[in-house]
Amino acid sequence: MENPLSLSSVSGLLPIPVELSRSIVPLTWPEIVWAYEMGILGWRGLAECAKARLDSVLDDKVLMDLAYLTKQDSGSAGDLARCLADRSGPVNESIAKQKWMYILLRWLHEHRSEFPNILDIIELIYADFGYPDEIQGLVNWMPASEPVLPGEPFGTRAERLWREYLEKAGALLEEEGTA
Repeated sequence: MENPLSLSSVSGLLPIPVELSRSIVPLTWPEIVWAYEMGILGWRGLAECAKARLDSVLDDKVLMDLAYLTKQDSGSAGDLARCLADRSGPVNESIAKQKWMYILLRWLHEHRSEFPNILDIIELIYADFGYPDEIQGLVNWMPASEPVLPGEPFGTRAERLWREYLEKAGALLEEEGTA
């Protein structure tokens, strides 16, 4: 099944450490594979996810093969990860999309001082995730969905809405038991 969503425009810009994404939101193997197939994670990210899970699983050849994958064998990363994901059942794409958008925007918010073009990156995320309503207020060229405070510059409004999104999305993911 081909998915029109492709996050390759964002993945090269945001080198999110896998350990950080695991600490922000717990991820299932189907959600990790979804991120790999969307271009958020590369083969090294899959290997890092597998290494992080070695503590809880003692004897899993597929997990070990993925955890200790070398660049030379990186072409098998997707197949190994899919094998792990198949054990958990199908991915809930809606939840995977919510989690990864939250992870990307939270990481980006925490590192916003490192990016001079932060609003451009948010526009890429907005487009790559299919123009979700919950973050449209962060995009400069989108009309405001709520009244704009008099004299409030866009950057200030975007920062306020960004924090509000992170609070709401984080609470929602936690409430659903996925954070």
